[in-house]
Amino acid sequence: MIYDAENTFMWKKDLSTGTTSDVVANSGGGDAYDPLFLAVTVNSALDKDATVTLSTDDDAAMGSPKTLGSLTVSKDEGSKASVKIPHGMKKYLKLSVTGAATGVLTAALVVDVDLT
Repeated sequence: MIYDAENTFMWKKDLSTGTTSDVVANSGGGDAYDPLFLAVTVNSALDKDATVTLSTDDDAAMGSPKTLGSLTVSKDEGSKASVKIPHGMKKYLKLSVTGAATGVLTAALVVDVDLT
């Protein structure tokens, strides 16, 4: 998997410092012919399994976000989960994590995933 800093929501983020990501701007401004994947890796064990939710909006302030989807990742260190981004993506994206309050995650948009 190749990570691009501009498409990274959380890079080895300690969830005890917050469970939402920065807003990522989609340079294409919306859906792509070949959609990206949301890839999540547990870098250090979480206190509980986590639900990762991806939201999108036309405005960077994320005033009226729409949920694109969510996935559950196991709390175990080294766990990985991914999902292809469904159609409906707008210019801005934000990630939130629920369920887990401690542990370390990496979450990013990637072209393809290798979960081995």
